Amino acid sequence: MSEGLRIRLSKDLLRLAWANLVRRPLRSMLTVLGIAIGMTAVVGLWGLTGGVQRALEGQFQRIGHDLVFILPGSTRGLSSSEVMQIDVERLRSMPGAAQVGALLRQALPVSAGKTQGFLIILGLSPETMRWADRFFPHFELTDGRLPLAEGGEVLLTQRAALDLNLSVGGTIQLADHDFRVSGVLRSTGDSSIEGAIIAPLAALWELTGRSHSTSLVWVQAQPGYDVETLAASLEEALRSIPGGFSVQTSKRLNEIIQAVLGVLRAALTGIAAVALLVGGIGLMNTMYMAVLERTREVGILISLGAHSRQIVTLFLFEAALLGLGGGIVGVLLGTGLAISLCALIIQATGAPMFSPTVDLSLVGFSLLFAMGLGMLAGALPARRAALLHPVDALRYE
Repeated sequence: MSEGLRIRLSKDLLRLAWANLVRRPLRSMLTVLGIAIGMTAVVGLWGLTGGVQRALEGQFQRIGHDLVFILPGSTRGLSSSEVMQIDVERLRSMPGAAQVGALLRQALPVSAGKTQGFLIILGLSPETMRWADRFFPHFELTDGRLPLAEGGEVLLTQRAALDLNLSVGGTIQLADHDFRVSGVLRSTGDSSIEGAIIAPLAALWELTGRSHSTSLVWVQAQPGYDVETLAASLEEALRSIPGGFSVQTSKRLNEIIQAVLGVLRAALTGIAAVALLVGGIGLMNTMYMAVLERTREVGILISLGAHSRQIVTLFLFEAALLGLGGGIVGVLLGTGLAISLCALIIQATGAPMFSPTVDLSLVGFSLLFAMGLGMLAGALPARRAALLHPVDALRYE
């Protein structure tokens, strides 16, 4: 058989397969839906976890891989109110330490005019203040400047400025001490900082009377100095701190997060695989029904000279089209699901903005997998159709 004739025959079989599917639209749509549900879960969940992973990788890239973090023993991150007593000045003389910074998070009474209440105060050391854009996403001034370390000044986040009805140059009272507003931040979208007041760490120590109290300490390694060696030295030097602490490097934190995402992705993929298995069984049932209903049709095709391979190809085309249809619907629904879940997570947690990752490779793999699943599910029914004896098939009622 020539190449041109083979291509023409394949096109004819494909048109016949499409016509057979269109002839029973409801059953075809339900079969496509069974595949689409599983593909929606795969695309949506992989897109969502991929978006989270990309956002975290971007954050670690921004922070850098030369930092060591010292955290309270049971801390939950920058939003934790737990504190530890660390002499930051002592750490500056540690071998391999280039810079040392600290952060303290405290709730204090705040008043501005007739507005009173309690707000979170973030005390940042001068080094942390300079590098604030590395620790907090979208840390940008919309007006004014950063507060001076000894100038009795504070920096307001966008939400705090709106709640307190203050702008640059205004006066605010923190624990009955007056401070001048030196600047206002743009909206960060980060729940660990949005709504807080940012002050120099020394000023917050003076207000609370708790010198050396910190919620987080970071140490930058000198160029070329091994970060893990510095982390081990810090653990040994701070072993006597009461209440416990943990020393983490950017690499360690990244590995922990990647491991958690890997477990989550594996669990969600397992759930999606079950849905795909159910969809595949439904597709196989549909193809068996198609073979039974068209037994006489298959007998006529065989009587007219159709080969067994052509009969198999016809039913495999039908199964592949059903799988492809489920894959297309699943990709569209899965993308919408990932986008919706991202929006809900951002709205509920105030987490930094991230977007789902649904790239062309994921789309292509999903469509090919759906087609392959369809052909696999249709293989046995197609073989059964090809093995029908023409005389028995023509007699079938």
